[in-house]
Amino acid sequence: MNKFKEEKCTVDYSVHFEQLKNQFYFHFLVWVSVSILLIIVLLVALYYVIKRSTKRYIAILIFSTVFFIVFTNRLINYFKDLGIVNKGQFCTVKGTAVSEDTEKNKDTPVRYVRFKIDEGIEFDITLYYGQIYKGDRFEIIYLPNTGHAVIVQKLKSN
Repeated sequence: MNKFKEEKCTVDYSVHFEQLKNQFYFHFLVWVSVSILLIIVLLVALYYVIKRSTKRYIAILIFSTVFFIVFTNRLINYFKDLGIVNKGQFCTVKGTAVSEDTEKNKDTPVRYVRFKIDEGIEFDITLYYGQIYKGDRFEIIYLPNTGHAVIVQKLKSN
């Protein structure tokens, strides 16, 4: 679901393209790999449920089915953004962080922030950056379905 007008999704910021592209493909491959592993677990559990019909295998079957559905829903969002990444036409917006992520002890600088664009729409983004405080203003390149973002520049706060 694209939350922005179509003209906002046609800007190409090639300077930041590789960073967002690499971030997207890494996460895409992780989600595909986990989904494949869940399919294998699901099939093995289904086989043993049919052959032996024990409670343990039924529980594994139910557990893996639920996780497969959750992972598939997330993976669909990656497939929706795949065309945007391949074309290099990302959504670029300016807005303000309405939540903050200042965790200092993380191994990687991955930040999960609620972002409000100047048009008033709020959404969650995932990006690699230093500390982000509530009220910080940024221009970002954003993938509308997965929420992956790259900061183009930090703007002066109002």
